[in-house]
Amino acid sequence: MSNFSKKNTLPVPSEVTDFATLAGAVDVLSNVTRQLYQPAVNEALEAASTFLAELRVSEIPTSAAALAEITAWIDDRLELFRVFIADESWAQVSAIKAHFSASHESFVRVHQLILRQDIVSALKATKSGSSRNDRASRGAGTDKRVFIPQEIRKALPKQGNKQICLRFLSAQGCRGKNGNCIINSLCHFKPATLSDAVRGFIAENYGGLATDMQ
Repeated sequence: MSNFSKKNTLPVPSEVTDFATLAGAVDVLSNVTRQLYQPAVNEALEAASTFLAELRVSEIPTSAAALAEITAWIDDRLELFRVFIADESWAQVSAIKAHFSASHESFVRVHQLILRQDIVSALKATKSGSSRNDRASRGAGTDKRVFIPQEIRKALPKQGNKQICLRFLSAQGCRGKNGNCIINSLCHFKPATLSDAVRGFIAENYGGLATDMQ
């Protein structure tokens, strides 16, 4: 740590292989800044950590390419934050936490890119004659990506530490097989009750509840 010779290079960060790794890294930074840094630094990283937690239970694709785009976007936001601090642009320093939102223009561009990548990958898989052909026949209307607000996420029933899959509850159904969700952090089960907010969200975004869930 004390040898700064030019022959020594910076360590290469390990590749992000799952969403939990990315979210965990930002969460660790948030915890460190809570103890050692000014409030504005901690507020920015807490906003990033909260947003990643929301993304983790949304239906955004989590392929290696998607994770790379999200990681690069987080890195860009934090680099911009550093530049604002260096320039003593305190109003922009305070406002950076608003960037960690699904509606912020910087993330909207990244989200659209990820969805295009996902569509291209799906088309390639279809052309290769894989068993995913039956999924493609369901149509684009039932495969739209829906961002789940934090208040809905908090109202979802849980089984252990996993939240229930909204598509599983809906008339559209989940593409998972053998009782498992396609998203590792979600699960399938029949809840005893559902809040009106969750029912309304499913009706608005997924075409209503499945018959056996009503």
